[in-house]
Amino acid sequence: MISLIDPEAMYEMLKADEGFAYLSLAVIIYMLGFLWIVISWHRFVLLEEYPNRWLPPFRLGPVLAYVGRFLMICLILGLFMFIVMFGLTSLGGIGSGGAVAVNLLYLLFMFVLSLAFYRFLPVLPAAAIEKPLKLSEAWAATNGATSTLIVVVLFAGLVNFMLSLLIGTTSMLTPFLMWPSLLIVWMLQLFFNASLMTTLYGHFVEGRSFD
Repeated sequence: MISLIDPEAMYEMLKADEGFAYLSLAVIIYMLGFLWIVISWHRFVLLEEYPNRWLPPFRLGPVLAYVGRFLMICLILGLFMFIVMFGLTSLGGIGSGGAVAVNLLYLLFMFVLSLAFYRFLPVLPAAAIEKPLKLSEAWAATNGATSTLIVVVLFAGLVNFMLSLLIGTTSMLTPFLMWPSLLIVWMLQLFFNASLMTTLYGHFVEGRSFD
């Protein structure tokens, strides 16, 4: 227990709180920057909206809509994941050989969950260009595209894994380049995933080709 009359303990506590505050501020700035870039990219590709100055405008409405749609997707899939994971955890205790089967079921479930996530993704670019799309409409638009989305999920997973591996390798070989390499890889991941979402919306909702 920290004594209120112990100045050293109070200093350590305040220092920890200050570090947490700085970290929280950094996360907020990063997320706002991420949303600013991604939404501007969606609008540039889908609406051919060119900025009339050095930086594109920050649009609060699309940002809030984007965050809201994303949280809605996470809530729905998270609830579904909780129910399924609870069932898999219960199955894990049935027999010594059941663990392998449960692990396989877990991997299969995570892949199916990824497919569901990508089927909902068109609602995000729709929010960015201020043409709201319901989750049910996004699901209907991607109906019958399972084989295409399987390829997309595998390809996206591979690209993001390779980029993450690049971060780890660079950090181990040249620690002083860790932060520059992190920034570069984060930007690559950002534009890759933003372009992927834009392509999915353009193809499944607007009927554009993948070319």
